[in-house]
Amino acid sequence: MWKSLKKYWFIFWKFRAIRFMMLLEYRGNFWFWAFVSLMWTVFNFFFFDLIIGARNELAGWNKTEMYVLISTFTMLDAFTWSFFYHNMRDYIASIFNGQLTITLTRPINSQFLLSVQNNSYTNVVRFFVGLGILIVTLRNGQIPLTLAGVIGFALFFFISLLFVYTLWFIVATCSFWVDRLDNINELVPSTRRVWQVPKEVFTGFASTFFSVLLPLSLIASLPSEILLGRASFQWLAYYAVFTAVLFWLAHLFFTFSIRKYSGVAN
Repeated sequence: MWKSLKKYWFIFWKFRAIRFMMLLEYRGNFWFWAFVSLMWTVFNFFFFDLIIGARNELAGWNKTEMYVLISTFTMLDAFTWSFFYHNMRDYIASIFNGQLTITLTRPINSQFLLSVQNNSYTNVVRFFVGLGILIVTLRNGQIPLTLAGVIGFALFFFISLLFVYTLWFIVATCSFWVDRLDNINELVPSTRRVWQVPKEVFTGFASTFFSVLLPLSLIASLPSEILLGRASFQWLAYYAVFTAVLFWLAHLFFTFSIRKYSGVAN
């Protein structure tokens, strides 16, 4: 098993090296889109600063707490556009153009290969801006950090990434069952506005839907709550179990769906 994991780890980083070489070939493109990404990040913080400045809080979260949440969202969003978006786009395209046939015949896990082949480095700047603002906010807000809190944040940050990936992979896999629905790749990114606000914003059925049935509101909220010392063990346990089950279902759905695949005609 260790040998197999080592092989997959090597392949993962080999793809990253290939994409980095492509970045060096088109450096102007990288700097342009990195600047665009940075401007969107600045605008996002400015927008929420206006809202919080007018109300002094949002759904019980004060300005410092909201900055922790927005910083966490920014780092998650950087992964969304740098990694998930490109791989899911190529995955969907391969179903419709027949390139998936090549992937399925290679001696490696097909889901892994579809999920790691591509990435962009243009949002790396955005990730570090979010991380920098998070660190400054925690220091200026005099929020005490513990080793357990940092580890918990890192763990649930990863769980949130896994949740976003799994949900996106399920949506992309639906391409086996629809006819040329290319814009299906935009469904998950369009829900990002739900992630960047506290889960307490939603009430009634919306709260049940976005926190329990499809816990999009927990993606950035729970890692932030761990750092702020306000996380609920019940929510953390539910989110972790939900993500694990969803990941398992995504694999089953993919295994079942590829039986319908028949090449270019699909």
